[in-house]
Amino acid sequence: MTQDRGSCNLSSVTWEGRDDAQLLNSALRDREAFGVFYRQHALTVYRWFAYRVDREGTLAAELTAETFAEALRSLPRFAGTTPGSGTSWLFGIARNLALEHHRRRRVRDEARRELGMPRVGVVDESFQNAEERIDSGRLRDELDAALAQLPPAQRQAVMLRVVEELDYPSIAHATASSEPAARLHVSRGLRALRNQLTAAANKEE
Repeated sequence: MTQDRGSCNLSSVTWEGRDDAQLLNSALRDREAFGVFYRQHALTVYRWFAYRVDREGTLAAELTAETFAEALRSLPRFAGTTPGSGTSWLFGIARNLALEHHRRRRVRDEARRELGMPRVGVVDESFQNAEERIDSGRLRDELDAALAQLPPAQRQAVMLRVVEELDYPSIAHATASSEPAARLHVSRGLRALRNQLTAAANKEE
């Protein structure tokens, strides 16, 4: 049975084990649901920022906090209903913040060059075409539904590989697993997705 957005106020014990879409759709009325969502995903988001933006971790912690603060502010606009849609939405916010960080750093680097000052840090070249990657990486409805059927570990690994375009060492770092485990999760997840999407396409014919 699908739970309406904010239809009830349940305890934190009840929220444990709910999928991300259920948590976010209930968080407007019960902030503990958002707290559970935060606890489930904060470390993964932090590791993603640490790899992409700040290996030392200080800035990564700040950007992680900003990501969840923006997610909390944007709750009324969340429209996902399937498991995994909340994670996809959250990483969309994280990507935008990372992109804005790199834009600001490029501006600062340009200003330092104009002033003849040494450049500080290196801009991550993977964000050069971030706008196109964000657009092309948006999940279609049928893919989102298929992702919802995957086990959580496979779903997360596939999203990091396909949506975030991370390499396998990065996926292993973000999920606190080994690189072989990351490869296995992605391989099995993609195989399951292919089978589900093929079956869905055959039904439509």
